[in-house]
Amino acid sequence: MNLLIIGSGFSPVHHKLKALGHRLFIIPDPSKKMPANENGLYEAILFVHDVDHIEQLAIKICSDPILFNINRVIAFNEKWQLTATRVASRTNLPIIIDEHLVNLTVDKYSMRKHLERAGVPSVKFEKITHYHELADALHRIGFPAILKPLSGEASKDIYLIEDEFSYHQIASALKNNFNEEFLLESFIYGDEYSVEAVSYQGQHHILAITKKYKNKRFIETGHVLPAPLAHELEEQIKTYIQKFLSVMNFNNCPSHTEIILSNSGPVVIESHTRPGGDNIYRLLEFSTGIDLMNIVAKINTGTLEEEDIKRTKNQCHSAVWYSIPEGDSHFILEHIEGLEEARKIDHIEDITLLIQPGENARHATNSFDRSALAIATAPTASEALHSAQHALSQIKFTYSYHSPKMEEN
Repeated sequence: MNLLIIGSGFSPVHHKLKALGHRLFIIPDPSKKMPANENGLYEAILFVHDVDHIEQLAIKICSDPILFNINRVIAFNEKWQLTATRVASRTNLPIIIDEHLVNLTVDKYSMRKHLERAGVPSVKFEKITHYHELADALHRIGFPAILKPLSGEASKDIYLIEDEFSYHQIASALKNNFNEEFLLESFIYGDEYSVEAVSYQGQHHILAITKKYKNKRFIETGHVLPAPLAHELEEQIKTYIQKFLSVMNFNNCPSHTEIILSNSGPVVIESHTRPGGDNIYRLLEFSTGIDLMNIVAKINTGTLEEEDIKRTKNQCHSAVWYSIPEGDSHFILEHIEGLEEARKIDHIEDITLLIQPGENARHATNSFDRSALAIATAPTASEALHSAQHALSQIKFTYSYHSPKMEEN
């Protein structure tokens, strides 16, 4: 097939598509790092400087049977999936993911309303359009509550409002940050998990349940797959997710659904029509042999087979842990020590640096601000997690202070 990829992200899927014999054309997201055309991965990289012109260009490409002869237009995150769906509709190409489903996952308020109408256990919630609406909404929702962007990502701009005192403490920051719509929800106590699944031809296949770890700013610090759960709790989560995926009408896509396991059972936090980030797809392959990137490639080309979602190895536990050092931007990373020692730790599969010498220190406000990761596999969840954490403890980041340069008159 000739495939047009819109946007960036999940480049391993691109390599899987190429290996399956497809010809790839891509319009990358101009706000992201441009993809490298390694070994002729793409037949053409079609650049645009203005993101608003991508859809128009995609329609033009998909309408040209001589130069491109595109068979399918695809994307791997929600923003560009919506664009791909509109382009496919305009050019009479197969529509892979339902536009209504993607909109429900992007707009957390719409998802909550949809679940409420379907009788799926959820939380108290309200949409907040203006800052002056927040105080009254808090009295209706009650404390503690979570305030987050309606269509946020990467744990950005999430606030835990524990009580009246904490509300007044962050009131000025909230007031200055109200440049978009927010969702206010009652806070649910419990451990957090994500469920990795594939929905194809009307069937939902749950691949794994992942245990999630977060810091006080709700930035994810690590994951363990499969989650160490008692059998009855695992089955409870699977039953809940099967109902959730059916109610939402997931089909022809992977899903990454985040839940809290509360005292009264699972409660969905958010869901996505894409694989989970944070290297979860790698943990899945290490633990089960299931190649999620290959599955996504085959879903998008209509060639997925039952064998593709079967486990091919005896299950072990995999863990990823992230380093999140705090720092002022006036400090510059000079050098990194301990990498070789970290890689020699038992059970370590990978160490990856997310910051390089010469870059500024980061004040961690979201998932993009992390500095390094370690992946480990072991017979038990605790061993895998300990190895990943221990490996990162061996790495030392040395910074030097650089005073701000005075502006010349």
